[in-house]
Amino acid sequence: LLIALFLDSSSEQFTDSNGVDLIGFFKETLNKNAKDRNTLLQIEEDLIDLVDEKSRREIRFPAASSYHRMLIHRTAAFFGMDHNVDTETQTCVIVSKTRSTRIPDV
Repeated sequence: LLIALFLDSSSEQFTDSNGVDLIGFFKETLNKNAKDRNTLLQIEEDLIDLVDEKSRREIRFPAASSYHRMLIHRTAAFFGMDHNVDTETQTCVIVSKTRSTRIPDV
């Protein structure tokens, strides 16, 4: 899906709660370096798996740097999911399905 961003010419805007243009952010990040691209694609795969598993409501990502947590938050926002930092560790992100959760077309 994220790779499709390179081919998408749609004018639909996706933003997170801070007003960040998610499509532009993903395009820039995917082009930045292979490590970031692989990280984003793994997050995307994990979230698609969560959407597809009807019996599962949330996923808890392992402890991560602030940058990687931001990648998780923005990808979860793109999927219409809730995303919060674990209050206990402050280094894990818990992503939960909502009524707005979907697998984006782009």
